[in-house]
Amino acid sequence: MNILLVEDDRAAARLIEELFREMGNDSFSLRWVDRLEAGFEVLNKGGIDAVLLDLMLPDSAGLETVHRMVAAYPTVPILVLTTLADVKIGISAVKAGAQDYLFKGEVDGPLLIRSLQYATERKHIHEALAESEARYRTIFESTGTAMAILEKDLHIAMVNREFEGTLRYPSEMLVGKKKWTDLVASDDVPAVVNYHVMRAENPSSCLAPYECRARDKDGFIHSFIASLSPVLPSERSVLSLVDVTVMRKLEKREREYVRNQRFLASSAVRLTELPAVDTLFAQVGEDLHYLLPNSLVLALPFDEESHTFRISAVSGWKKQKLQRQEAVKKILEGTVLRISPLTRRKCLKSTVERTLVQIRNPASLTEGPLPASLKMLFDTCRPTCDLHVVGFPGEGELSGCALIVTPKGSPIRNISQVVKTYLGQASNAIRRRLAESGLAFTKGRLQYLLGNVPALVYAAEIQDDGSFVYTYMSDSLNQFLGYEGQNVLYDKQFWNKKIHPEDREEFLQGVLPALYEKGNIAAEYRMKQRSGLYLWVYDGMRLVRDSPGKPRSVVGCWIDITERKRMEDALMIKHGALESLQLPMMLTDMELRIAYLNTAALKMWGYESSEDVVGKMFNDFIGPSTRYKKIMARLTEDGEWRGEVRGTKKDEARFEAYMIIDRVRDNPELPCYVAALYDLGDKKQMERELKKLRGLLERKVTVR
Repeated sequence: MNILLVEDDRAAARLIEELFREMGNDSFSLRWVDRLEAGFEVLNKGGIDAVLLDLMLPDSAGLETVHRMVAAYPTVPILVLTTLADVKIGISAVKAGAQDYLFKGEVDGPLLIRSLQYATERKHIHEALAESEARYRTIFESTGTAMAILEKDLHIAMVNREFEGTLRYPSEMLVGKKKWTDLVASDDVPAVVNYHVMRAENPSSCLAPYECRARDKDGFIHSFIASLSPVLPSERSVLSLVDVTVMRKLEKREREYVRNQRFLASSAVRLTELPAVDTLFAQVGEDLHYLLPNSLVLALPFDEESHTFRISAVSGWKKQKLQRQEAVKKILEGTVLRISPLTRRKCLKSTVERTLVQIRNPASLTEGPLPASLKMLFDTCRPTCDLHVVGFPGEGELSGCALIVTPKGSPIRNISQVVKTYLGQASNAIRRRLAESGLAFTKGRLQYLLGNVPALVYAAEIQDDGSFVYTYMSDSLNQFLGYEGQNVLYDKQFWNKKIHPEDREEFLQGVLPALYEKGNIAAEYRMKQRSGLYLWVYDGMRLVRDSPGKPRSVVGCWIDITERKRMEDALMIKHGALESLQLPMMLTDMELRIAYLNTAALKMWGYESSEDVVGKMFNDFIGPSTRYKKIMARLTEDGEWRGEVRGTKKDEARFEAYMIIDRVRDNPELPCYVAALYDLGDKKQMERELKKLRGLLERKVTVR
């Protein structure tokens, strides 16, 4: 070792030189200077392995000497020379960056040499640790996932930039000041706390991620899938967050879309049955209550002879007040109203615009005083409810209307497109029913009204081979497929040519037999448009039989669900992206035979397909057999095993990992183990390199 001694006292310097000579060790070379600046000049030339530094020099004094030396040459080990009276200064020097301190006059040769060796070794270890910490900090910051390190009590100890950006909090507002539960939505806090407590008490009981909502600094609620991993051997844990807010909104929107489209399709089919007027209005009342939850709907068909409206059905009673409300319902049903001309004009306008008209003063609803039953209802509901009315069209007059009572402040006036579409369907059905009862309702008007419904209504005859020959299609045909009626109706090959080939056999083999059995069914399939593109349709079908009971024709309704299918594909893509962020994981049976492994595990083992791995024994990939026996023994006894393994990839390359394997306990009917692997390759390589460097250094010291 080449040692630089910075000491302005020549006698002290000679004493150090004499100590090296007495040791007779020619592995050390000592060079002496009496100024700090002179020491810098020597260090600039290189070749110095350690510095013996006096704190009191002509050009620098006290801890400033250490600070200047550490700042200029941070990689050189420093031993401070001080006196017995300056113990505190020596300790402060170590805190400032020196590796050790020695007392002048108390140093002998062996102590000096040992201190130099220890100082050098500590400096190398410190540099290696600093490099390791920087590497893992880089990984923590650049992983692309919002991550935080949590203390045992859920206080936030560290966050990365992604966490700050996602929740819009700077780290100084989080680290050491807030708990993770301070950010979690209040409704989700008990479940989150329970999960973390159970994970701390029994890590194997909560391996799966959990979903929760958290509020960012601006108050916006995010939905997250949170994964928790322990930081061994400490009591800390790493929290990883994947923001699924957009995906959950898409899922909710897709569910609402499907629910509404199925409702419209089923209502279109049901309304084609055209029951008696009172039954039809009762059905309309039930449907409006379904579309407008928490509402009370009174259905009132128009009586042509008396020119009055009569309450035929009441929908929307709460079950907890069944007896009282049933009594009121019986009083209301049959009540006759003479609706005022002003309200009639508003209702006629609402039928054109398909909107709901709010009635500010219930007394203006009728000519003369309100019937006692309605007055009692409105007086009871008025402080907390609003009253709306919607009309159904007739020939220049209303064919009926519906009174809707909703909670005050409900945004019912901004009704959705689904309600507007249904009002169109209901209006069409009521008109058709009244036309069949003797009202003037021409075929041209029926075609016009059906054309305004955002769905395609059709009738088709069933051929001997199960295919359809369309005998009627509403005016929406051009909007759906781009054809006019003369190109489609009575064309025996149209259905066979336009349905997607992949869907034809499934329809003939699955859907059609079910239709014969049940009488009505819904199906989803693709039809080819005139442009050559395929359109996804939701088809609600009802079977019509002849008098002997043989299936003859089908009445149905198409709803365009192409956008919904696109949304489903988008959700599948997001799910795949989410799955790719998970740790390498696999499932095995009770003998450790592999039953499933995810994409990350395949990548770790170097395989492209799970078929190359599934069904094989786990010890075929981790070896040796003794390790398999030990793992099985521990699993049989405790149900879990943790430790390091050396795996074999497909190309015979070896990899090192930390493995956690536990038995699935929450489903006794499914006996299996779940295993997670953490790649230790970088860590092990660093340890081997440090060990190699340490051994090389020791050999060089021994040789010299």
